[in-house]
Amino acid sequence: MAVLIKIFQISFFVGVGLTLISLVFGNLLDLLHFDTPDIDVDLDGGGGGILFSPLVIVIFLTVFGGIGMILSKSSTISIGILIIIASGLGITISYIIDRFVIRALKKAQNTSAPEEDELIGLAAKVNETILENGFGEITYFIHGNSFVAPAKSVNSIQIKKGCEVSICWIKEHIFYVTPISMPLK
Repeated sequence: MAVLIKIFQISFFVGVGLTLISLVFGNLLDLLHFDTPDIDVDLDGGGGGILFSPLVIVIFLTVFGGIGMILSKSSTISIGILIIIASGLGITISYIIDRFVIRALKKAQNTSAPEEDELIGLAAKVNETILENGFGEITYFIHGNSFVAPAKSVNSIQIKKGCEVSICWIKEHIFYVTPISMPLK
C-alpha cells in the first residue's frame, strides 16, 4: 500500500507542478509576445473521442493522484477498488473538462473578431440614422456572427435607419460606408 500511496503522491504533485509551470511560463511568454505552438495529438482523427493533449494528461494525473491520496486514508477500500475509482474519476473528469471547457474555448477562439481587410466591401444595415457630417450605427454579419459598429457616410450625407450600406474603409474604429439601397416606406 505504501508504494501505491507514493504513486498517487507523485501523480498529484507532478500534475500540480506542471500546471503551475505552465501557468507561470505561459503568462511570461505572453508578456514577451512569444507565440507558442499548440501541441495536441488527436488520436481519433477529430471524431469526438478523448483528445490526448498535454493538458488533458495533466488533469488526469492531478485528479488520479488526488483522489487516490484521499481514498487511501480509508482502510475499508481494497487496493484494486482504489485504483479503479481513482482511474475512473481521473478519466471522467479529464473527459468532462476537455469536452465542455477546452473544446468550447478552442471553438470560441476560432470565432474571434474578423480582420479589417475582411470587412471592406461587406454589406451592412444602418441601425441608427447616420447624420449628415455625423455618425450613426451599423450592423454587419461575418462568419455567422453579427457585430455593431459606429459609422460615418463617405459622402457626408444622411443615411436613414434600415438602409443597406457597403463598408468602404475603417479608420480609428469608425466604419465609413456608402448606401447600397434605401429602406422601403
